[in-house]
Amino acid sequence: MRKFIVNKFLNSKSSENSIGFRKVTNLTVLIVSLGLLFAACDEDPAGPDEDPGDDPDPVEVEAAFTMEPEEPIVGDEVELNAGETSVTNSSDVSYSWALTTPSGSNAELESGTSVTTSFVPDVAGDYSVELTVEANGETDSASGSVEALAVEEISSDINSDRTLTSDVSYIVTSSIDIEAELTIEPGTIIEFEQGTGFTLTSVSGVLIADGTEDEPILFTATEEQPGWWDGIYLEESDNLNNQLNWVTVEYGGGNEFRRSGAGNLIIGRGLRDDSSIEVTNSTFRNSASHGIRVRSNGDIPGFANNTLTNNEGSPVSLSANHTHRLDAASSYTGNDSEYVYVRSGSSHTIEDDDVTWENLDVDYRVRGDDNLEITDGVTLTIDPGATLEFESNGRVRLTDNGGLIADGTEDEPILFTATDEQPGWWDGIYLEESSNLDNQLNWVTVEYAGGNEFRRSGAGNLIIGRGLRDDSSIEVTNSTFQNSASYGIWVRSNGDLPGFANNTLTNNQDAPVNLSASHTHRLDAASSFVGNDSEYVYVRSGSSHTIEDENVTWENLDEDYRISGDNLEITDGVTLTIDSGATLEFESNGRVRLTDNGGLIAEGTEDEPILFTATSEQSGWWDGIYLEESSNLDNQLDWVTVEYAGGNEFNRSGAGNVIVGRGLRDDSSIDITNSTLSDSDSHGLWVRSNGTVNDDACDVNTFENNSDADCVIN
Repeated sequence: MRKFIVNKFLNSKSSENSIGFRKVTNLTVLIVSLGLLFAACDEDPAGPDEDPGDDPDPVEVEAAFTMEPEEPIVGDEVELNAGETSVTNSSDVSYSWALTTPSGSNAELESGTSVTTSFVPDVAGDYSVELTVEANGETDSASGSVEALAVEEISSDINSDRTLTSDVSYIVTSSIDIEAELTIEPGTIIEFEQGTGFTLTSVSGVLIADGTEDEPILFTATEEQPGWWDGIYLEESDNLNNQLNWVTVEYGGGNEFRRSGAGNLIIGRGLRDDSSIEVTNSTFRNSASHGIRVRSNGDIPGFANNTLTNNEGSPVSLSANHTHRLDAASSYTGNDSEYVYVRSGSSHTIEDDDVTWENLDVDYRVRGDDNLEITDGVTLTIDPGATLEFESNGRVRLTDNGGLIADGTEDEPILFTATDEQPGWWDGIYLEESSNLDNQLNWVTVEYAGGNEFRRSGAGNLIIGRGLRDDSSIEVTNSTFQNSASYGIWVRSNGDLPGFANNTLTNNQDAPVNLSASHTHRLDAASSFVGNDSEYVYVRSGSSHTIEDENVTWENLDEDYRISGDNLEITDGVTLTIDSGATLEFESNGRVRLTDNGGLIAEGTEDEPILFTATSEQSGWWDGIYLEESSNLDNQLDWVTVEYAGGNEFNRSGAGNVIVGRGLRDDSSIDITNSTLSDSDSHGLWVRSNGTVNDDACDVNTFENNSDADCVIN
């Protein structure tokens, strides 16, 4: 119990008896003594033989006492102890106590003259105590007061409007349904017996607990034990007046409320009407479960400046569609589970408004085996510095143009990670059908995903697009994709990543990137693609991946481009430029095919030649470069090596490392200089009758180890 210490000094001769004034009479005694001394000196300068040290030391009295407890309830014994009193130069001390009681009280002091005494308040109100201490004629007084609270049991449901006041101590003895407006005044204390709690059962049930910083409201237990009582449960009440402000709720979380979870505060019940309450400047602590649990049909609008600590579960467990209510000014640390628990799934979809998840002082933990889905054109923004950790098989899924903005900074990156640092632990971020212009990952790390394939759309830390659906795209900059059980990034043919720059893709168990040939130009040489189990960028070719929309460039990356075994087709008059130093390696039966005047510029240098090669150093492994119908003036091979091709004949147009032209089609042409054509399973260079190359093509290039003629111009 706390004790109240009173240390007030009053002169017994003073007419001012208010607390805080102290007057000492020694000055008067000193003046009188000095006067006598001077008089004696005038009568006899020599004076008798006297020792000044024979004068007695002055007596000083400082009265003080303690009162315990500081906040008694009616029936408690209040103990008074004058042991704090200080008396010097005297052992002859007496004590006198006086008690002033409120109207209607018959309380008396046990003793009025002892060092310690006590009294028992018998009605609510203020009890004032005055102590007078006397020693050798010197006196001092001290006074103080306590307010005794009345005790009232709450044992039946609240069916009519009611107000609880701070001058009464309330004890809840059974579980109470609140079906009317319950107002709780600042400074009020409500204690709950074991297994009890408050339940707001309908919209007519209202809880208004509006305390102040100086007079907070307390909901506590009769025993300081987590889970002693059950908590406050809004089963079905979204009354706009519901409020907890400057409130402390502690030692709840005992029993689960109707399969709605447990905690100090539980908001909402499945398959019922909505529930909501405003929570500000409040503390939720010492729960045997969560501090606060919010169901999918529950809400906490205006949540701000709260403290959730020392709970045996997480500080908050809530639906993904209400997670934006949490503010960074609140504190969520010091709980057994050091994260905010976010429930995902079809009942928790983010679909109503654009929302932001702030950077809290703990991580967001997202439930596994389900979707954190963002849909219907709304956007989720993640603040810089935030961490989202996913349980097993969890995922982020964007549908119906739902948007994701994760715009971190170099000093405060955003992290999407796993609850277990194991590649494939969660599934990743999946843009199933979202070309929302806000989509962005900047200064973001995505790691330990790539677990399950998304609807036959591939697996990886980031998956963009789904076949036969609308386009999907996202801007990715300054970000890291690592420790995937599959690819770092997988881009479908209807997916795109505009603005891709300065990223790092490493330590993934497949390639850093798997993407369509039609979007490969998005990759930049400033990004890093090294350190993965598959040391190449995987480029999907074929009819769904044709380069046909605009002129593009494939930069010289720090890894090779690996082309799948199909047509890498360039068509409709657009040109593919390959930067000097780049390497393109082709899987079996792969080929480059130029149609409808599609163009190819492969202009290397002596120091940085361009290489078209095979994934296996075997003649005829891939088919080669085939100009089926292209007289694009940009067509050029300079300082280029083409090797291990000549596998299959192109449309009865011959076979070789480079084939120019096709019978009965428009002309085709290309300049080939300073290049090497080697190790073909057929010709090095085969030019059809409607094909054209530079006149010295057979002379200025190098031909080595080809199975048929090196250079044939028909």
